[in-house]
Amino acid sequence: MNFKNSIQRRVFMTFAGFTLLLSVLYWGINVLIAYVVEDKILEKILLQETQHLEQMVSEKGIAAAKPRLDYIKLYRSIEQAPLVIQAALEKQPGITEVFVNKQTHYHIQYVTFNEKYDALVVAEVGKLLTVANVSMSIIIMFFAIFLITLAIAIWFAYRLALRTTRPITTLALQVEQQHLARIDPGTSTSVSTPASNSTKDDVEPPPDAFKLSGTEQKDELGFLASTLQNTLRELNESVKRERDFNRDISHELRTPLTVLNNTLALASQRSLNSDDLKQLNDSTESMNQLVTTLLALARAETIKREPINLCAVLEQCVINLQHKMVEPAFEVTLDIPQHVFVNGNQQLFILLVNNLVENAIAHATDNRLVIRYDDAIAETSALIFENNIAQPLQENITHAQIKSESSQGIGQGLYLVSRISEALNWTFNIDSELGKFRFILKMD
Repeated sequence: MNFKNSIQRRVFMTFAGFTLLLSVLYWGINVLIAYVVEDKILEKILLQETQHLEQMVSEKGIAAAKPRLDYIKLYRSIEQAPLVIQAALEKQPGITEVFVNKQTHYHIQYVTFNEKYDALVVAEVGKLLTVANVSMSIIIMFFAIFLITLAIAIWFAYRLALRTTRPITTLALQVEQQHLARIDPGTSTSVSTPASNSTKDDVEPPPDAFKLSGTEQKDELGFLASTLQNTLRELNESVKRERDFNRDISHELRTPLTVLNNTLALASQRSLNSDDLKQLNDSTESMNQLVTTLLALARAETIKREPINLCAVLEQCVINLQHKMVEPAFEVTLDIPQHVFVNGNQQLFILLVNNLVENAIAHATDNRLVIRYDDAIAETSALIFENNIAQPLQENITHAQIKSESSQGIGQGLYLVSRISEALNWTFNIDSELGKFRFILKMD
């Protein structure tokens, strides 16, 4: 993932720019403070000398007043001051500093002695200027310290930006991986490896594939991560339900469509009789119920539950499938007590039974299926489908498009059975050892 203007880069540039600006401002403030301190010290020295001269004038007179420091001069009038000072005072009366050149710099203090003399106390402080006359080695040292400090600050800014944006960039990377997994499941390492006889479109992500980091945080990022995680999971479930619906439709509508096609083919040779019309009506009604039921299953809608008479529904399922048991002759034995009811959806239960019976017709080695009821298994109602098979089935036989090598179907029957059981909150076990297939459906 490479964004042209990533948030990590922007945060780093913001921190680095702020650090650079703060460093330059701090450096400038330090230089300014150094100049101010230097000027205040010089003013303090000049003020002290002026107070000394005032005391001398008051005690001995103006003639006896002499500065103690050789770089300080007393001028009784402006006309006695150096020409550069006179010129500066003409341009700007009351000035306290006069710059001549790098070596010459005057500080001026105005004073009145005994209300008779207006004098100037002038200090030539060019040799005392520390900041302006600092040596090049000190400048280089301070500049080097500044660069080192700035480099360390920028490094900390980078680390801070990296640490601040890592949860966001990690979340973005995980979302991108989920996007790539949906586009091309084979390119994502977070997606489970498909079975040997399934296609790339059948790859299902593991249960934790949509687990995003940061969901446990109690802040804005945690809320965002949780929302994205739930959205991705719901999107995946929606796509999965749509794919399952397409497979279910193609699997379940084959029988009624075959009846319709056969009846219409006969209609081109003779007129339809009452039996033909009944077959058409039954097939149409069957398809309507199938589509309605499968749509409810695909949309995860609330499935209507009602008491189901096991014996009556199973007998009707066997009768409806008689046309598939003619050649070869197939026998279904029902060992179901009368008036046994379970709570569920009748149409989904019929789909479940039809798929299990058709599975036995296709794979039973002795053309025989036994369906019996047992209420002693795990203290619940259990419906058991038993038939002989040539070899044990695969462990993941209830997964989408997983089928045995001899199967002519699309590997959807037992997968649909497992989803119906889940939708009805029923559980099941499959035992295919010792040449016998046993499907145990536990109906709570």
